[in-house]
Amino acid sequence: MRERVSLAAIGAAQGFAVWLLAESWPEAHAARAIFVGILTFLVTSAAVLHFAWTSEHVVRLLALAAATGMVYGLIATWVGGGLADDNAVSDAGGERVTTWILASVVTLYVLGPFLQIHQRTGRRVFAYEDLFLHSWNNFFVALIGALFAGALWVVLLLWAELFELIGIQVFGDLFSEPLFVYVATGAAVGFGIALGRESERIVATLRTITLNVFTGLLPLVCFVALLFLAALPLTGLEPLWKTERASSLLLAWVVVSVLFFNAVYQEGARAEPLPRPLRRLVEAGLIAMSGFLAVSAWGLWLRVDQYGLTPARMWAVLLWIVLAAYALGYAGAAIGRGLPWLPAVRPVNRAVAWLVIALGLLVHTPVLDPLGWSARSQYRRIVEGRVPAAGFDYGFLRFQLGREGAERFEQVASLESHPEIEAVRAGVARAREVETYWDWKRQGESSRAGKAIGALAKEVAAPPGLVEKIRRTSEVEADRCSEGECMLFSAELSGDGPGEWILASSVYGSSRLHVFSQDQSGSFVYLGELATSNDLATVQSVATAIREGRFESVPPIHRDLLIDGSRYWLVPPR
Repeated sequence: MRERVSLAAIGAAQGFAVWLLAESWPEAHAARAIFVGILTFLVTSAAVLHFAWTSEHVVRLLALAAATGMVYGLIATWVGGGLADDNAVSDAGGERVTTWILASVVTLYVLGPFLQIHQRTGRRVFAYEDLFLHSWNNFFVALIGALFAGALWVVLLLWAELFELIGIQVFGDLFSEPLFVYVATGAAVGFGIALGRESERIVATLRTITLNVFTGLLPLVCFVALLFLAALPLTGLEPLWKTERASSLLLAWVVVSVLFFNAVYQEGARAEPLPRPLRRLVEAGLIAMSGFLAVSAWGLWLRVDQYGLTPARMWAVLLWIVLAAYALGYAGAAIGRGLPWLPAVRPVNRAVAWLVIALGLLVHTPVLDPLGWSARSQYRRIVEGRVPAAGFDYGFLRFQLGREGAERFEQVASLESHPEIEAVRAGVARAREVETYWDWKRQGESSRAGKAIGALAKEVAAPPGLVEKIRRTSEVEADRCSEGECMLFSAELSGDGPGEWILASSVYGSSRLHVFSQDQSGSFVYLGELATSNDLATVQSVATAIREGRFESVPPIHRDLLIDGSRYWLVPPR
């Protein structure tokens, strides 16, 4: 009971401190970065206190919590510094915050068992059996803590609703107060974690069930990996590259293999965790992981060499490094074998754990910042002429790569000599005309759509001015035409003029028909869209019917259009 009260009190104090920060959140950018660091310090140090609590060696525990919180808090302050107000930086800064939250959870989860062992023993000797138990138990303890907090809030909300039935609002008002929400949630999480730490049998049961499920699936995972590598010489690598997601899928399969293998390996003390045939299959699967990593490395290299680094590719490279360390280590262990089963896996897992911690933290510092590395990579591509200047993504450099990307964009803008200097200046000018990356993408799509519509107009000898009117009509999804999903044709709808022009496009598989006509001055006007009761009509079926002449105009004034048995009527624009 003492541990429950202590951890609940720590959680309540943490909640109160977070509430104070939220209530006094500053407007100034520099101050916000500091507040992000303080918030991270509070959350991280409280997590260490909750999971490493032993009721003994309090000074050591406080030192561990403070040191860990300080490291994470300083990194968070730098990450928070990327949250600028200008559009050229804010989106990238928000993305960095998201990855930092995920990385801090992962690295703290990996670091936790080492801190727990050091807190209990006071030594820097980490028995593999203890690391194994802590790493799996912490997950389920945290799950129980979250479950208790969620259940508590269900009870509190029902409590408030119950008394509201008889006209008593005081409980609903109390439970909706921010101070109560922060303090109650923090206390509930701490109390729930204490319950999880005390529920050894429940945690052991959950761990055993999970490990058994993963153990049952590991042979299948290894068999599929070997089957895939055996089929690869027959198909070649070309089908993989056409998918544009081969590397991510291969890396995901390696992640699953590592997770399931460790579920079988557990503390590494068993001589025969599986029957001999299955052990040999698993050992072959561990060696096969190196093949997966080799293929994915080739795919990553091709993408980086062709398109340069981006934050997503930088993360893929870092993930590849971690998984390559696992794959090479496990392959060496499988070849060497030994008793107990694969003893070399233990040092590999320890070393990779520290590698994960180091990379997860350094990637959110200037040392390995994906935004900075990507900005420098994209800058070199355009400056060194590795990419045609007309095809370079100036908007990506300016808007998606944080402050350094914006600075590199300005350096590109200030170039005085380049083999394609005019194209560079034109690209920079277009990027300056927009305020967000979304506007930049739409600008590019509009340009491609204009060329596609122009080609359509040339094929059917459309009159001058029609293409420009289509491009300037906001109701028309002109960007669809750049994907080859449009056709342009004329039809007599009004019965009193040279006829109307109709642009057919495909939106989510259904056809949309936009109608344009000329007024008395010869200028084109947008009349609206032809609606139909046939929801199954696709642009392909409409196009086929039009090419075969299976359409006719029908009354009233702007006559409906009957295409292949389906009636379309004009809906004026709003």
